[in-house]
Amino acid sequence: MDIAEVQITSQLALRRGRAAGFNIDSYAVNAIARAVSRSPGALFDEVTQLALELCAAGSTGVSLIDSSDEEAGFSWTALAGQLGGRVGGRTPRHDSACGVTFDSRTPQLFRQPARYFQWMALFGVPVEELLVVPLLANGRTPYGNLWAVHHEPGRHFDSEDLRILTSLASHASAARQI
Repeated sequence: MDIAEVQITSQLALRRGRAAGFNIDSYAVNAIARAVSRSPGALFDEVTQLALELCAAGSTGVSLIDSSDEEAGFSWTALAGQLGGRVGGRTPRHDSACGVTFDSRTPQLFRQPARYFQWMALFGVPVEELLVVPLLANGRTPYGNLWAVHHEPGRHFDSEDLRILTSLASHASAARQI
């Protein structure tokens, strides 16, 4: 199977999306600032909860590259939703949607990614669509990904979901640098 059979990023531009909720950005910035002021370690937990709510996703997560061995892969630092109990799990560096996004430094959308990334079938949880955006330090250097999953057939991400995740990733990266 070729990755093009599951990588459908171009469809985001073709899907009719809901109206942009620009007040969502203010809401998200305030929520992130409150979380970080309470506990700097709460940043990614807050971001995944916001992504879950704002994208009406089934699961969301933050996967950070293992800085001591980038080839080893990503660690699931924060998770929310149906996959929430799997914090500390890992994603391979190569042969993963996170790796594709990390390398491209651009958002990626996948339909039924377990058809290509076969290790994902081990979840025992269906992944209908997976939207992944890179986390970039200084707007340039990738250090991980923020992602959202729809588990149910017929559920799809749209351009507003992409805008929301990209905005959350940007706010999270800025807060992390501070």
